[in-house]
Amino acid sequence: FVILDDGWIVNNDFHYYFNTQELPMEKAREFCRNNFGDLVVIDGDSERRFLWRYIAKKFRINSFYIGLLLGLDKK
Repeated sequence: FVILDDGWIVNNDFHYYFNTQELPMEKAREFCRNNFGDLVVIDGDSERRFLWRYIAKKFRINSFYIGLLLGLDKK
C-alpha cells in the first residue's frame, strides 16, 4: 500500500481514508460522502485481510464503521 500526502491510502487500486473521529454512523457516512467516498464495502478476502492488518497495526480503536451490501438473494 501507499500513503498519499493527503492521508488517503491506496491498496490494489482501492483508496481508503481512516477518520479517527468518533462519530455516529450517519455522520461517518456523511463525512465520507463529503470527501468523495463512502464507508468501505469489503469485496474479498485480500481486502478484508489488508484492512484487518492495517487497522490492528495503526490504530488503538475498538471499532470502525464499514458499509455492507445485501442483495435481494441474500448473497
